[in-house]
Amino acid sequence: MSENEYRPEIGDVGFSAGIDDVTTRAIRYYTTGRGESPTAAAHQFQMISNGFVCEALVGKGVVIRSWRERLRDFMDRNEHFLVIRSPEPLSFETQFEIDYAADRIKGSRYGYMEILLQAMDGRLRKWGFLKERQPFFSKLGNIFPRTMICSRAGNYCLVKAGILPKKAMAYAPDDTFDTLRGRGWMVVTMDEGGEAYWNWNAQTERKTEDEND
Repeated sequence: MSENEYRPEIGDVGFSAGIDDVTTRAIRYYTTGRGESPTAAAHQFQMISNGFVCEALVGKGVVIRSWRERLRDFMDRNEHFLVIRSPEPLSFETQFEIDYAADRIKGSRYGYMEILLQAMDGRLRKWGFLKERQPFFSKLGNIFPRTMICSRAGNYCLVKAGILPKKAMAYAPDDTFDTLRGRGWMVVTMDEGGEAYWNWNAQTERKTEDEND
């Protein structure tokens, strides 16, 4: 489905590749551990009701804005993006929890300290001391409950709705990407020409995870 035909639904989860700048290169470096496939997703955003998006942005914190505005930014920056959807319809209660969670964190400051904690975990993964999706230092982000990075904001909604385990609050965007991909979530839209970048249909080994907190 093209970006112009896509109709957002509550619970859809979006990712983008970022642009080729220092920040994006650092994210890709620190979120790719020893023996892992290269990081694809550098940013994460959450679809809520009425075609709006909840996301945490550097310098702005957690904002809620329309999908059209978010899409326009992607087009202006020539940035790869995709949006995925659960293979099973979400219940009314689950949708409500996502919306309610997004409203609760709206206006939260950006989590610069959480970026540092993610980088520290990334270093451990580079050395082979930490497995993928097994956060260590990143869990300390719970000390700063009113700050959010993009993946924490999106996963706060998904955790409160019971879609992801509590430890996902400390995931990087690419960790969420891999988790939902492994669960069979389906692509509902992506940028024109994004198939080669995201390689979504490639044959990959489904990874299992321990969802015990």
